[in-house]
Amino acid sequence: MTRWLLIISIVIASLVLSGAMLEAMGVIDLSGWVVARLTSHPAIQPYAAIYRLGLQAEEAIAEAQAVVEAKDVEIQEMRAAVEQEWARIEEEWRRIEHARLELDQRARQLDVYKESLDARAARLDDLERLQATYNNMRANDLVPILAELEDGTVARILAGMDDRKVAQVFAAMDPERAARLSRILGGISAK
Repeated sequence: MTRWLLIISIVIASLVLSGAMLEAMGVIDLSGWVVARLTSHPAIQPYAAIYRLGLQAEEAIAEAQAVVEAKDVEIQEMRAAVEQEWARIEEEWRRIEHARLELDQRARQLDVYKESLDARAARLDDLERLQATYNNMRANDLVPILAELEDGTVARILAGMDDRKVAQVFAAMDPERAARLSRILGGISAK
């Protein structure tokens, strides 16, 4: 009897080993049949249900992990895009700030020019008033006043006066100074 048991054990072991080899080679699928047989047993059914729930939980966790990883990649891409846009905005801000500083500098220059022009306009107004006043004076009264002024100033005053009055002033003036002023006035007229 021991002999028969040994032979039966060897045959069973051979069948199990050949089934495992066929399963490993992919010829047959015994695992599904074995699992179905085992899970149908009343003593194993609760454990099999828990095992299935564990497998489903692992699948759900794997799917959730894949979603999280995809969102993480998306967030990283968005972060890179935001950082790039931020760098572009900072560069644009630097250009705007530079342009603002240039505009402020130009505004200050324009203010200086405006003040200069206002001062020149005031001097021109003063010069025009002097010319109008000197036009109404007699040449003999005007020559001593002009003798106290520089030639350039006298030439600017005479340039805006009536030609007859200028001729009278030249006639009453020292001939050398009248000649110098004539040359200056000729240069003013040429401009």
